[in-house]
Amino acid sequence: MALSSSTFQIPLFKHQFFETSQNLRTLNLPTTEIPRRSSFHTARSKSCSPPLRTISCVAGDDGTREASSLPTPISSVFVKGFSDSVSEGRLKKVFSEFGQVTNVKIIINERTRQSLGYGYVWFNRKEDAQLAVEAMNGKFFDGRFILVKFGQPGLSRRRRPHSGFLL
Repeated sequence: MALSSSTFQIPLFKHQFFETSQNLRTLNLPTTEIPRRSSFHTARSKSCSPPLRTISCVAGDDGTREASSLPTPISSVFVKGFSDSVSEGRLKKVFSEFGQVTNVKIIINERTRQSLGYGYVWFNRKEDAQLAVEAMNGKFFDGRFILVKFGQPGLSRRRRPHSGFLL
């Protein structure tokens, strides 16, 4: 079955809808006429332009969507307990055995520029991240046992703003 693929951008407005035809081969989008004195034509309003949403369409000959062809969300893995001598390149090489690694970040002390012994590895597919967690959690790596689990980078507990005060 041959696949046809297209990508287009449309403005994302609140309560804006689009419709498809019965055979799913055509897409009818609403259009809006912009008056000549619209604020979109002034240099000052560039930051006020509406955000764009990218829509990707992948369809077969019969108009059905090929779900397996669509990209999956990127998944990150938290890795803790490795020695300061471990580099981002070494982590990428080791974790690439489980799938395509898109990024690696080792967290460092801002003052001393030394590794804090933990970081994140991002995979292109969630399934690859799951394999890495199952295979590497609790393993002996570069002289130490490491903890590997799903994680999203964010503020550490000690750097989160205090929630006891109302602003």
